[in-house]
Amino acid sequence: MTSDSSSRAIRFDPFLSRLLNRMPESMVESFSDAQLEALRSAMVNPARHKLDIRLSIPTPFKRFYLVFLAGPERRSKERRLSDGFRLWTPANTIFLTLLLTSLIVTLYNGFYLASSLTPEVSADESHPTALPWVKSEQGCTGKYRQWEDGFCFDSEHSPDF
Repeated sequence: MTSDSSSRAIRFDPFLSRLLNRMPESMVESFSDAQLEALRSAMVNPARHKLDIRLSIPTPFKRFYLVFLAGPERRSKERRLSDGFRLWTPANTIFLTLLLTSLIVTLYNGFYLASSLTPEVSADESHPTALPWVKSEQGCTGKYRQWEDGFCFDSEHSPDF
């Protein structure tokens, strides 16, 4: 009787009940205890991912979920080929377009904010710069140069120099 009670116990296991309730009764009855134990073992020990982000996103009408998993590839080459490449489905295309648009808008706003925080310098302002390699007043010749207090100043330089 213990094998009958253990058989009954495995069929009412909380890990298996959701799966078994979605199957036709004739299929559930066809599983052996060993098969049910193998299913339970596979469900209890799911594969771990290095990056596992799961978000639930509430909206006024429905709840959506977003899952982002990443880690080392463990599937065989044959399995990867049989799964197919499903990146460009309509939902994926919309998501990637929104993600790329958000990234571009964020970068644009970041650059705009950074440029608005830097002081603006008028191009016609003079910003004289001392030329340390010019040691004499005779060497300080040029349209935008002038000798002052023992230094040669050049007013042609940009403040961005």
